[in-house]
Amino acid sequence: MAQNRPLKIFGVYDEEKVEIIPRLAAIFYLNDNNIFKFLFGKAINRPSFFQNTLNSLDPNRDDLEPESIQTLELNYISNLSPMFTLNASIFRNTLNKLITRIVEFDEQTNEYESWSFNAGKMVTNGIELTLNAEPVLNLRFELSGIY
Repeated sequence: MAQNRPLKIFGVYDEEKVEIIPRLAAIFYLNDNNIFKFLFGKAINRPSFFQNTLNSLDPNRDDLEPESIQTLELNYISNLSPMFTLNASIFRNTLNKLITRIVEFDEQTNEYESWSFNAGKMVTNGIELTLNAEPVLNLRFELSGIY
């Protein structure tokens, strides 16, 4: 009776593409108690070694592309009084080429098959409000919420 041996995979990681990942921040001081910030940034998440390995076993599977995220944020900070500070943000995050894992069961062979692919896009919009209070020295309270 033959034993199943693990499949050996050989290869070279040859990804040498340089990624430019921009970030930008602009800060506007209306006065000592009111500050506006505009933030922009991008980021990537390359497929993991294991995600790429599973896909490389099947020549019919596409190579995975890096996931990307782009974020825009407008932030306002106000010192309402010596005790209270308000921080408000409006943001938008756009995620592209999200990597999703599929697992299928073949009832005829009783085997599982798994692979990953770039599934699509997700956009999130939100508001975050934070109120900080420092009623006495060295004691701070924070109340925060995100929608």
